[in-house]
Amino acid sequence: MTTLQRPKDFFSDAEIEQLRQHSPWRSAYALLHCWGVIVATWVVVGIWTNPLTVLLGIFIIGARQLGLGVLSHDGAHFALSRNRKLNDWLSEWVLSRPFTSGTIYGYRKYHLQHHAFTQQPEDPDLHLSKPFPISKTSFRRKVWRDLSGQTGWKQYGAMFSDAFKGETTGQALKNGWRRFGPNIVINLFILAGFILAGKWYLYFLLWWVPALTWNRFVTRLRNIGEHAAVPDDNDRLRNTRTIEANWLERAFIAPYGVNYHLEHHLVVNAPWYNLKRAHQMLIEKGFLEQMEVQPNYKAMLAVAIEFLNEPGVLMRIAVVRADGSPLVTPIWFLHEAGSIYFTPREKSAWFACLRRDPRVSLCIDEQPLPYRKVIVEGAAELVFDVGADDQWRDLYQRTAQKYVGEQGAQAYVQNTIDQPRGLFKVVLDNAKVTSWRMPLETEDGMGIWHDRYYVPGTHFE
Repeated sequence: MTTLQRPKDFFSDAEIEQLRQHSPWRSAYALLHCWGVIVATWVVVGIWTNPLTVLLGIFIIGARQLGLGVLSHDGAHFALSRNRKLNDWLSEWVLSRPFTSGTIYGYRKYHLQHHAFTQQPEDPDLHLSKPFPISKTSFRRKVWRDLSGQTGWKQYGAMFSDAFKGETTGQALKNGWRRFGPNIVINLFILAGFILAGKWYLYFLLWWVPALTWNRFVTRLRNIGEHAAVPDDNDRLRNTRTIEANWLERAFIAPYGVNYHLEHHLVVNAPWYNLKRAHQMLIEKGFLEQMEVQPNYKAMLAVAIEFLNEPGVLMRIAVVRADGSPLVTPIWFLHEAGSIYFTPREKSAWFACLRRDPRVSLCIDEQPLPYRKVIVEGAAELVFDVGADDQWRDLYQRTAQKYVGEQGAQAYVQNTIDQPRGLFKVVLDNAKVTSWRMPLETEDGMGIWHDRYYVPGTHFE
């Protein structure tokens, strides 16, 4: 485990004090800016109401709803105001209650546990990052659920359902009102404003539709960007991530410095407007090579979305013949539970090679950009020998389904059921695994290629 565990391992006392400095004017500006953008969008769309302005308004307001949460998050760290009572009042009543959040006290208690145990088993947010990396197919399904409102409907529905619980109807209403009463009252005032303007329907189109759709999507991107598929769960510079967002990403995805998450974890009560300075200081101190930094959200997703589980991707397996020469064969494979599974037929040449010498090299690569590849060097373990097919028929079915679909897999398994096979696996933790991908358009080529590939003094052109 790394010894760099405290802010003082990265910053001097004077620098930490500088990064923790509050600016009442900048905090006030952020609150006014966030609500100003929301209200201005309501006004503009109210005057020029058409499908295009409504759609743009959904994007803008969904991102600012995230902005309300980001600024409220600052309040959870007492980074909105030096006056703690004012800090908490602003966090709850100006930022949280107009949307769906509750008291700042409950969130603060929960969230500080995340900082105390980042990426450890005790981290209450670990469930957000643990499933990653995921496949493109899985990510597309999640995006569709977000943008179609399914995610929001499920999450907000569960939130309200949990709040309105009690042994009696009266108790349930009392509990629900205690949790959401202030939110409901504030939203009734917002709705009244739309009614007075003669645009009552825009309250739903430009407040709840963004909440159910774009806000859920950008919140997912935020969660993925912060901790998903990080290189080292125990390294403070690599168990969270900073994304150098461009202006468009800051406008629609990452408001108010939320992309500087690595720096936030190092100085948790630094206001959002000081995090960029913290990032620059770390670079000046020579920490950049150790930090998990991505140039934009597209590059971040390339890290968080793997292709090992994508349908149709073949694996090339290299085995050793009896005369010492290599034999390479493209095959189907299945990636599950940290292992690569494959199923040679009894009479195949590479099965005979594996029986004699279990050493293998595996190459899995994709055809389209960014041309990612994974290379595995290790030993194959015979899980089930020929004749035990019935014990792993379900795994065979899943492997076939990956390549020919559910219906095709059923037919394929049925038609090949009388062909004896063995089942092998390579445990990735026991093998040497390396990965690579082509640099994206916005990335420096040297950032992807290892230095050993370059003649000294040369660089990527």
